[in-house]
Amino acid sequence: MNIKWNWGTGLFIAASLFILMIAVFAYFMFQQNFDLVERDYYPKALVYQQKIDKLNNTAQLPERAKVEIAGNSVIIRFPSAFHPDSVSGTVMFYRPSGVYGDVNIFIRLDSAGIISYPLSGLIKGNYLVKLDYNHGNTGYYQEETLRVP
Repeated sequence: MNIKWNWGTGLFIAASLFILMIAVFAYFMFQQNFDLVERDYYPKALVYQQKIDKLNNTAQLPERAKVEIAGNSVIIRFPSAFHPDSVSGTVMFYRPSGVYGDVNIFIRLDSAGIISYPLSGLIKGNYLVKLDYNHGNTGYYQEETLRVP
C-alpha cells in the first residue's frame, strides 16, 4: 500500500494526533480525585463574621490555650483564668491534606483546665487544631499547628 503524501494527508494526520491527545488528557483528567477540603464550605462562609469576633476576643486574652504533645497524648491547656465548668465548645483536629483524618471532640475540661486526647486516634502528619469555645457568654476561636510523629 502506497500512501500519497501531500498537504491533505499531513493535515489529516496532524488533526488525528491532536484529537487523540485531547482524548488522552480528558481521560486522565476524569481519573483524578478532587476532594473538597471542607464539605460544607458555603454555610461556613456565611457565618465568618462570628469567627472574626471570636478571633478578636481571643486576641484580647492575656493567656491563650496551649496545644502540645506529651507522651502518647495531645494536651490542650486552657487559660488558668477560666473555670473548667464554664468552658464549652469543640476541638477540631483538621488535617489539611485531605478530608479523611479530621477529628472533632467536645470540650470537657478536668479540674486543672486540661483536655487530653490520645495520639493513637490521629494519623501521622500535620494538623491544624481549631479551638472553638465559649467561656460564659463570650466566644473564642484559636488555631494552632500540630505535627503528629
